[in-house]
This record gives sequence, C-alpha cells and structure tokens, in this order.
Amino acid sequence: MKTSSALSNALFARYGKNSEQFNFNFELNSTLEILLSHKSIRHYLDKPLPDGTLELMIAAAQSAASSSNLQLWSVIAVADSERKQRLSALASNQSQITQAPLIFSLACGCQSIRKYNGCW
Repeated sequence: MKTSSALSNALFARYGKNSEQFNFNFELNSTLEILLSHKSIRHYLDKPLPDGTLELMIAAAQSAASSSNLQLWSVIAVADSERKQRLSALASNQSQITQAPLIFSLACGCQSIRKYNGCW
C-alpha cells in the first residue's frame, strides 16, 4: 500500500525518511497534518497574548475527550514570574518556562474518581 503524496511529504518533513517505510493507505487530513507538522517552540516574544486567547485555549483544552467525561485534569495558567521560576526549578530549570509570558500547568485530579468508588 502507498500513502498519498501529501502524507508522504508530511512524514518526510517530520521524520526525514521516505514514507514508503510506513505501510498504510491513508490520505492526509487536517488532523494528521496538524499532528505531523507540530514543532516545539522554545523562544518567546516578550509581549502579552491578545485578548481572548487564554480563554480560547482553555475552551479548546476542556473540549478534549475524556473517559466518561471524568475530566481528571485541571489547567492552571501561570503568568507570575516568581511562580514560573518555582515551576522551572521543578522541571530541571528549563529556561523556556521562565521566558514564556504565560505557561499552562496541567494537573491530574482524582476528585471525579470518588463518584465511581469501588469501580477501580
């Protein structure tokens, strides 16, 4: 089986190898295109986010699928420099944490599991 040329190109750009090594028959769709073109950003501009950006990002995160709609996580937005410094220390002093004007910290929360007591 062969992949579509658009998918082959996206796989080659991401992995630097010919997509014929991947044996499947798929077309490139918008979801695959986004996932395969992902790049990590480590340098940030020193300017605030446009109004509404934070709320839109949190709304998108809250829309992610979760089993039985348990939503076993919380999103914590951190802009305070001192708090970002402490979080950076917990993450091997990664400089991008302190450089970014805003970071999201994701926390696992088991509160919702209590309503299923005895199931797990």
